[in-house]
Amino acid sequence: MEEKNLIELCLRNDRRAQKELVQKFAPVLLTVARRYSFHVIDPEDILQESFIQIFTNLIQFDPQRGKLISWMRQIVINTSLKHYRNEKNKLNGFASLDELSDDLHSVDPEQILNLDAEHWMQFIQNLPSPYAQVFNLSAVDGYSHEEIAVLLQIEVVTSRTYLHRARKLLVSMIHKNKVIAYGS
Repeated sequence: MEEKNLIELCLRNDRRAQKELVQKFAPVLLTVARRYSFHVIDPEDILQESFIQIFTNLIQFDPQRGKLISWMRQIVINTSLKHYRNEKNKLNGFASLDELSDDLHSVDPEQILNLDAEHWMQFIQNLPSPYAQVFNLSAVDGYSHEEIAVLLQIEVVTSRTYLHRARKLLVSMIHKNKVIAYGS
């Protein structure tokens, strides 16, 4: 079914259209929820709450301002971050930079480029949550540091610092796990 017709039917509470919308977009949106869940809340719960928000606010979707999938992704990200803030009032659990490998430059750049998506996701999921959030928002979803600061209620300089530390931690994790990750 064409997306415009699907939206119109969903706005009329057509259950078949709502089911089709969920089936069409759930896999992509679940991936987004997994990237932002950080073991604080189940990604399926985030997805379910996000679809409630999507159907409740679908009337506000403006196709002139962007694509439906982008609008829905934003709802999933916001729902995930809201849950994170509710569960963790203060950003705790920062990894100390002392934990970083002393020799961050010993990782072969070719090995980093050859990492598959599964390994990248695994490494990102193992970052402490504030670093992973900023890394996902910046490197994966393309948010600016100014936008990240607003979303996470932090300073712009803090966003930049978290991204820098996330990159260092990722390189360190890749270095420590290269035997496993590359099957060497």
